[in-house]
Amino acid sequence: MISLPKRKKIAIVCIITIFISSWIVYGLYRGFTLLLDQEEFKIRKDDISFDIPSWISDNGVERINDFIVFHGEAGLFDKNISQEIAFRYKQNHLFKRVIAVKRIFPNKINMSLELRKPLAEINSNNGNFLIDRDSIRISYDYYNWPINGEQTVYILVNKLKNTPLEGKKCKDKRIILATDLVRFLKKNNADKVLEIETIDASNAGKKYTKDTSGIVMLTKSGTMIKWGHTGLEKESDEPSDEVKLKNLLSVASAARVADNDFAGLEYVDVRWAKPVGKEIEY
Repeated sequence: MISLPKRKKIAIVCIITIFISSWIVYGLYRGFTLLLDQEEFKIRKDDISFDIPSWISDNGVERINDFIVFHGEAGLFDKNISQEIAFRYKQNHLFKRVIAVKRIFPNKINMSLELRKPLAEINSNNGNFLIDRDSIRISYDYYNWPINGEQTVYILVNKLKNTPLEGKKCKDKRIILATDLVRFLKKNNADKVLEIETIDASNAGKKYTKDTSGIVMLTKSGTMIKWGHTGLEKESDEPSDEVKLKNLLSVASAARVADNDFAGLEYVDVRWAKPVGKEIEY
């Protein structure tokens, strides 16, 4: 059995040990805190870098920068710094998604962003606005439009029932169908090769006769392309978009049209199994 004096000695040793340990822990904490307060470990807005494509305007670049807002200065070792930055960027429709936020020692942040990019311009009686590949309305202010080096495509529709707010998806079926077609054309570089300038989608999604067409495209040379339904319209018995494009190019080749621009053709109809082209009558 331990005597009373020995118990006191053990208690005193324990108290001293706890006291010293506490001071050591506190000292380490203060030292680490002071280290993190050094300028080398502070993150400022200018320390955050990202790659911005040329089709983003100066105003868009400024807008991107404005979304990095810290309450004072943030440190590289702040626990939620990456999540906070990503959250802030997701609040603006300029950004489709934040792919990654990486810390770079000692005080840098590198971001990988997917920005919304203009796909086409909507022209209607309600006014004009830009949309991206998801039919989201985006602001002219943030983009250099038309995009240098790319084929500019305009989608025509008559009066829209509901014009979307910026950052919201356009729910008009005609625009959704035309957007799908523009994506298809750009994927195959056909918009540039065929110099497609306008897609009239006023009658898209509607029934039509032999003499009319759901979607009509116009080339730079003025040739009308009767496209009909798009690939999104599953009930259609027309050829697929892939077959239509192949037929369209075959008509150009058969007509010996220079550079596939359809000059000299009044229209090309690719809605049927056998495409039809009509020359301009002089």
